[in-house]
Amino acid sequence: MALHHFYISQNDMSCVNFSMTETITKICTIHGEQLFAKSGNGYFRCKKCRYQDIVRRRLKLKSILVTELGGKCERCGYNKCVRAMEFHHKDRSQKEFGICEKLCYSLERLRKEAQKCILLCCRCHREVEEELFAVH
Repeated sequence: MALHHFYISQNDMSCVNFSMTETITKICTIHGEQLFAKSGNGYFRCKKCRYQDIVRRRLKLKSILVTELGGKCERCGYNKCVRAMEFHHKDRSQKEFGICEKLCYSLERLRKEAQKCILLCCRCHREVEEELFAVH
């Protein structure tokens, strides 16, 4: 497996821009013949590899935030799957953005927003949003 460069940008402008206009077909060492897109730094990169790196980075950021908020649902204690964990804002008026929709932001900006949240599993989060249960 090829080693891919991975970093967590301190820049909030690290969101992915898939509007790259220049593409060519090349052979990727992992995926075979693929479209390669010209990125901001002028290099061509396999679009599938780029997408996989983005998914990996976002999951890493979410894992960090989940761990920092205790690693389990505050209501039922569920802790098996990071992807099933969600961030519930304690006070909606203080919400700047939904964390899972903005995992392209810097870790520091995400941490600041996560401090306004409690960690819930997806099931408990739906029940809280439907006002079946109150949270503290």
